[in-house]
Amino acid sequence: MKAMTICLAIWATWLIPATGLMAVDEEVTVEQLARELTSKLAVQDDGKHLPGVALAEGVSQITGTAISPLLGVASVGAWKWFNAEPELRAALPWFAQPEVWGTGFAILALCFLKDAFGTAAPPLLKKPLDWAELFEDKASALVAAGAFVPLIVASMSEGAAGDGGTSMLALPKSGMAAMPLLAWLDALLSHWWVVLPFALVMFGAVWLCSHAVNVLIAFSPLGIIDAILKLAKLGMLGLVTVGAMISPWLGLIICLPIVIVCLFLSGWAFRWMMFGSIFGWDVLLRRKVDKTELDAAIHGFMASKVDGVPARTFGRVLPTGSPDQLRFDYRPWMVLPKRSVTLENKSRAVSRGVINPSIIQSATAGATGRTLVVLPPRYRGREEIIAGVVGAGEVTDGSLIRGFKAAKQWLAEVVNSGRPSISESRAA
Repeated sequence: MKAMTICLAIWATWLIPATGLMAVDEEVTVEQLARELTSKLAVQDDGKHLPGVALAEGVSQITGTAISPLLGVASVGAWKWFNAEPELRAALPWFAQPEVWGTGFAILALCFLKDAFGTAAPPLLKKPLDWAELFEDKASALVAAGAFVPLIVASMSEGAAGDGGTSMLALPKSGMAAMPLLAWLDALLSHWWVVLPFALVMFGAVWLCSHAVNVLIAFSPLGIIDAILKLAKLGMLGLVTVGAMISPWLGLIICLPIVIVCLFLSGWAFRWMMFGSIFGWDVLLRRKVDKTELDAAIHGFMASKVDGVPARTFGRVLPTGSPDQLRFDYRPWMVLPKRSVTLENKSRAVSRGVINPSIIQSATAGATGRTLVVLPPRYRGREEIIAGVVGAGEVTDGSLIRGFKAAKQWLAEVVNSGRPSISESRAA
């Protein structure tokens, strides 16, 4: 035991001057050195001063906020406000002020009431609110990405730097050398401008996938599917929150697989985001295109994967001069260089829909009338003009419209079956 204490004291004579625990020229006994070192390690054992904790906490906060931006910003703001000393609350960030997180919770309460009582309501009453929630989610994400995530990154940098910061050159002389990987991560985190781009990419990938769930809810025709998707999203958020509250490391272990999966699904989620945004914009504002817009271009979404172009890719449908071909121009991620794909089909038709029309393969050419391009709701009522622009041979009714017409005809026949005809009434 005595030998261990002496070795510990010798190591402390190298560690303590580097960490500023005790002056180098101060004469101390072995027992004093051991006591000072023990107290220093006890402070580190609480987990708050270990390297990597700032990274783990920041990843959990960013992931949770990306899943539900409004709930994340409001919850973190309320938590900071209630845990701050009363005299320090005025100096808290903007999102920690009561008027900000209080307004956020009020909006969330309205969304909860919409979901709780709207499940039993007719879709015509609930769906417009679901479309409106898509734009609320986008606005919250923009605020979080522009103002909230940078504050989290700055907090991560402060936590990583500690008192006065820790440079990479100083790591071998500090206690952080015991965990070199985490120590280097903390040293990297101390530069917020290095971490911020990665944080924004992580936030964007997770938010896109979360927002895609909202789009699926808006398109879902059944209330039970809406409830299942909502519960799945809230369950994921609850898992991240509880894990981070138990331990920063548990939160990091939970968040890393979520972030990795979302990075792989970000392209799919981005296309769903565009699909829901344009449809929601047209439905809520009841947009209609005019003749000049139709002459310029017809915008739409690929209905299925063609020549490597994924389904729901947004672009423009243009005639090529050949009656057997159409050209589809698009930009990957809406900003990359323009690409084109040829839609070859000898017989096309424009299908009327309840909400939106589509360009389809005519049933006379194939067997089923496969959908080629899905058009936004703004083109509803302009099917004849679109057919002339794309060289479609006919305008047909979609399956739902055919079903409505058949039901209407059947109902009319049932109602009129018991009435005498005009000739019979005259003869009588």
